[in-house]
Amino acid sequence: MLSLENTLQVQIQGFSYVLRGDGEQAHLQSVGDLVGRKIEAITTACPNYSNSKSAILAALQLADELLVLEKEHMQLLGEMEKILAG
Repeated sequence: MLSLENTLQVQIQGFSYVLRGDGEQAHLQSVGDLVGRKIEAITTACPNYSNSKSAILAALQLADELLVLEKEHMQLLGEMEKILAG
């Protein structure tokens, strides 16, 4: 279930969104800022894209970055295990 402990209203592309989560408000603001920057970069590069297309492309970029970081994290954990076992 989604926690309502912390909420923060952010503006992204002229639309207001309420973010909710367990993290600190600074973290929620960082999330909103990151998404806003990604969408802004897409709309600047491709001004004819709709808001929804820009948002989906931003989500795909963020998902790609997350998957790359998860892979790197797993590789580092594997290296640490080898060092500790060695």
